[in-house]
Amino acid sequence: HYVTGLRLDDQKVNWLGYSDAAVCASKRSTRWLVTAGACASPSSVDATTLAFLTDQLTTHYSSPDLLVEIPRADSSDDCDSSTAAGISITIGSSCYTHTHSHNYDVYDFSSWQSAHPGNEDSRTATPPNPNRIKAVSLTAGTAEFPFPTWHSMDKWQSNWATNFEPNLVGRLGDTMSFSSLPQFAQTPEMAAEVGASLTGAVADSALE
Repeated sequence: HYVTGLRLDDQKVNWLGYSDAAVCASKRSTRWLVTAGACASPSSVDATTLAFLTDQLTTHYSSPDLLVEIPRADSSDDCDSSTAAGISITIGSSCYTHTHSHNYDVYDFSSWQSAHPGNEDSRTATPPNPNRIKAVSLTAGTAEFPFPTWHSMDKWQSNWATNFEPNLVGRLGDTMSFSSLPQFAQTPEMAAEVGASLTGAVADSALE
């Protein structure tokens, strides 16, 4: 499943005092969602910062990818540190929107049903309440897992390293060979789906 709905507005400020949500003041790369057409509501960005971001985004973007990552801005770069998180800018015929660095990551959420604290509470209640035990909340008919709007971002951040990162498969829209998948995803079922061999030989058809 791929995750959406992770918010930038209340991401933690790290120990250096830089918000990971910031566009220009982040201490790591930033992720941008690319959609066709001009932005419906483009953000107001000063000309110098816009020129810098345009150069970075067009340099690192490979069509028709859904996402593009650009390196963190250095203090010497022409990128205003006060530029708001989550901005959208039109470049050519596409809209680039700054998004959370884990949005559109693909995960195997199989183990999360048993690890979810709410489900554990339901199992251990007196008496147990199996009717409240549920899997991750998915958008009907899709593989999308929208992060619950009623959860604070602490819920994601505190669980990511232990429960989510070890089950990270890749990014939505990326093309990968079977051999580059994490070991837990190299199953006979997945091999049959993409025409690969578990001995290491990979068919011409890639996994997308």
